[in-house]
Amino acid sequence: METRILKNKFIGAMVGSALGDAIGELAFYYPEKRSLLEAVSRASQLRYTDDTAMAMGMAQSMNPCPLPSMPS
Repeated sequence: METRILKNKFIGAMVGSALGDAIGELAFYYPEKRSLLEAVSRASQLRYTDDTAMAMGMAQSMNPCPLPSMPS
């Protein structure tokens, strides 16, 4: 597979995982779909959890190219 395509897939997977983690964290406080959607649309920023932080650390240790930094 072409390196550029593989890199784009890797970054997409990391970003998708971080978004799912952040929205999943909100779901603990807003278990109903409607209230969760409202909370997500009101949020000025989403925060990922330690799960994403650990995944990013593991990915960086396996990848010789630096990942784009994400605010914590």
